[in-house]
Amino acid sequence: MTHKKYKLYTLWLLIITITALVVTAAMLSLKRSAAAAQVDTAVQGRPLSTKPDTVYYTPNPAPSQENSETLADAQEDRYLITVYRGRIGVFQEGKTVPVLVTDTEIYLLPEEDVQLLKKGITAKTLNEAKGILEDYD
Repeated sequence: MTHKKYKLYTLWLLIITITALVVTAAMLSLKRSAAAAQVDTAVQGRPLSTKPDTVYYTPNPAPSQENSETLADAQEDRYLITVYRGRIGVFQEGKTVPVLVTDTEIYLLPEEDVQLLKKGITAKTLNEAKGILEDYD
């Protein structure tokens, strides 16, 4: 073979390799889009699939240092932990703007957790809400 034929074969292999990389990147992007669309479907009320009903939520017990006066004040400010723009948001009762929004994307969580967050989890204090959010990190 001549020098020019080696260049031609090398060029063809380079083109094939680049094409394979582009196709792989496109497929990974489509896979992520499909997963996000699945979560949006579940959030709108249609189930993702049929899995056993297992919930991974484990609330932290209330601190023993709280007295009855602190508990009475805390009951006035309730918080709702729910889905907010594809992430987990904490809302003060009666407010439409979240107090906290996590970096955790909903589509990464198990379906049971997504369903639980759709219904909403109530917390008596902001510290309790933060403790619940730690379970999802």
